[in-house]
Amino acid sequence: MTAVDLDETPAPILSTLRVHADNPRYFTDDSGTAVYQPDPGPFSIQLEAGQYRYEWFDPATGQVTGSEKLDWSGGLREFTSDRDGAMVFYVVSDENSNNSRP
Repeated sequence: MTAVDLDETPAPILSTLRVHADNPRYFTDDSGTAVYQPDPGPFSIQLEAGQYRYEWFDPATGQVTGSEKLDWSGGLREFTSDRDGAMVFYVVSDENSNNSRP
């Protein structure tokens, strides 16, 4: 796996993220939540009821590999990447989608 040196190639989204104290793979900013998945497999996020947009991107290349919309009734929601290897997942409320990662 190729690592991204954030000092050399800062992504706009990563500059404002705060690490969750209870799980360092989860990050938040004012508009959404990102999850670093080093390996394939499911993970869950607690989401309020609403409409969301989410993206998967490859941390080695910074390329978005998938994007979808979600209409959610609220509660714990499980997500699973359809790719092997490390991925980053980013979810943002449609209300905040204009402020999300470009």
